[in-house]
Amino acid sequence: MTSNANDIRRQARELLVKAKTYGVLAWVFALAGFAVFVALYIRHLDGRLLEALADPATILIVLVPFLPAIVLSFKASKAQRSLRDMHHKEDKNSGDKRES
Repeated sequence: MTSNANDIRRQARELLVKAKTYGVLAWVFALAGFAVFVALYIRHLDGRLLEALADPATILIVLVPFLPAIVLSFKASKAQRSLRDMHHKEDKNSGDKRES
């Protein structure tokens, strides 16, 4: 196996680990964000949802706890896309070599 193939495998392994790690952390932060959201909802809104929707702070109460999960989800998606693109590129290159 050539060093180029080893480099590609190493990059693919790194992307896979990165994608899985970001995905797991996104779920952890989503659960933590939900817990924070519930605490903020109980403390600040206390069942007055329709009245609270007129208050711009409500949007912050809903969005802020989930921001880390959203960012990590995008990063996981980007790493998975890079891994998929790398895999398709390798499949295309190996197909070109077989035809030669």
